[in-house]
Amino acid sequence: MTAQLAAPPRSRLADVVDDVLGHVGGEASPALEVGPGPEGRVTRLFAERGIRLTSLEPDERWAAALRARTRDHEHISVLSRRLEDWEPPAGQAGGFGIIYAGQSWHLVEPGVRLHRARRILRPGGVLAVSWKRVANVEDPLRRALVEMYRRHSLGRLAALTLDDPDRPGRDVAARAEIRAAAGFTDHTVLSHRTSAVLTKADYLARLDAIPAYAGVPAKPRTELRAGLASVFNSFGTDLVLDYADEFFLARYTGPAGGQ
Repeated sequence: MTAQLAAPPRSRLADVVDDVLGHVGGEASPALEVGPGPEGRVTRLFAERGIRLTSLEPDERWAAALRARTRDHEHISVLSRRLEDWEPPAGQAGGFGIIYAGQSWHLVEPGVRLHRARRILRPGGVLAVSWKRVANVEDPLRRALVEMYRRHSLGRLAALTLDDPDRPGRDVAARAEIRAAAGFTDHTVLSHRTSAVLTKADYLARLDAIPAYAGVPAKPRTELRAGLASVFNSFGTDLVLDYADEFFLARYTGPAGGQ
């Protein structure tokens, strides 16, 4: 049976990170993060708790942005690699306390991801995957920004910059796979609500960090950027994204658990 641990509606993301570490119930270092993106909300929280963390970000531009954001954290190593291609350092295979993937586990090849997790985690280690959904999708500023993307025929970028709700099924399938996998047990769900506040500058920086935006021809890219800035100017407020985060945890029992 899956345990349901509901965090208070206004609790901080840091509280959930503490719950994840509590689920490990012992030494969590070293830990591995899969696909942190350019901002690394959870990356820094792990490091602030003294966790030695390797972050695998396949996109080189996002990896560079994350390195810049975390350069003051000596416990963080950011590599521009895919989980499918990465090997633990000598002597550390089978010795990691945590694998954490925030909105990225479904992007790892299904036939590879659990095999890799078994090679990386120590017995008793925890695989923690999470997905977030925007709860305030009808916020007027958010709607106006989406409409500006559509006006420029670039609606696909809105999903990347405004964290549209996950496409149905991608998290469900990944969780079902973990539930059925040999060697993973003690399934737990942590529910959490949090918010991100983006100024106009923050939002445009988020846009700049997306390779798909960089690939748009110069003229429409400049026109879109100006249009988005004008939306922020007309509202005169920051963008608030209210998230519903769900963390799914499973403990690795080790080879004796039926791998």
